[in-house]
Amino acid sequence: MSLQSAPAHILLAVDLIELLENNDLPADTVLKALTLVQQDYQHKLSREQMSGSGNHDERRPISR
Repeated sequence: MSLQSAPAHILLAVDLIELLENNDLPADTVLKALTLVQQDYQHKLSREQMSGSGNHDERRPISR
């Protein structure tokens, strides 16, 4: 599978990995930050689900 045909979440993951690696950050710092990001987006998802305003368009392109 080429990246052009990959789902949005794969493209985002690749972009995030590249960004983090290019900044040469310590792995423990990255993991702590990602934990906070995950918690934040879990809360956002819960709020969206409760309000019925989820905006989850997996086909939306990620800018490159």
